[in-house]
Amino acid sequence: MEKAKEIARIFKKVFGKPPVLFLFLSLIIILVLFRGGNIVGGGEAGAAFYSLKRMFEMSKDSWAEVFFGMPSGLTVAAAPMFALLAFLQGINIPGFILQALFFMGMAFLTLYSMYSFTSELFPKAPKKLWFFSSLFYLFNPYSIMNIWNRFLPNVNLFYSFLPLGLALFIRGLRLKDYRYSLVLAVLTAVFSYAFAAPAQNLLFWFLILL
Repeated sequence: MEKAKEIARIFKKVFGKPPVLFLFLSLIIILVLFRGGNIVGGGEAGAAFYSLKRMFEMSKDSWAEVFFGMPSGLTVAAAPMFALLAFLQGINIPGFILQALFFMGMAFLTLYSMYSFTSELFPKAPKKLWFFSSLFYLFNPYSIMNIWNRFLPNVNLFYSFLPLGLALFIRGLRLKDYRYSLVLAVLTAVFSYAFAAPAQNLLFWFLILL
């Protein structure tokens, strides 16, 4: 009995911490979605993880080959991400594993960023509120149908990063610390694909300047 209580105490201590719990939930999600070892494709993105080298070749220049050639800022913004993923696929990591890891990262970032945003916006609220707001942000009907079901990588990235960017901005204002603006600037560069479409830039800066 004492041993069972000790195991329960250790489990609560480890998984009671939001980042660890979010990582565990994200792992469960990808184990369910990718249990068959298949690549998920749909919407305008198609099966992007089937040939990441090809995706990088199409995205590295501002002039896209599709539809007899056309200028596209969307593709250039995707180049850094697809360059890394193409390299990993080139060392024989299967595309479905890379997609599963990408999806896991997006799920974790979605949960953690909303947790950070809610805790920054409502610092005196119970931690349960922060936690359940993260779950709602990930699993609400709109996100399931329009974010995860379509599986457009740039939309996934933007949806995941948005609360974290707002949380950093609010924290920087509250603490009057300019270093948060530098961190935010670096992260927007790292997540450049999230800001590929003009609408995503307009929405982000509208919320920042609100």
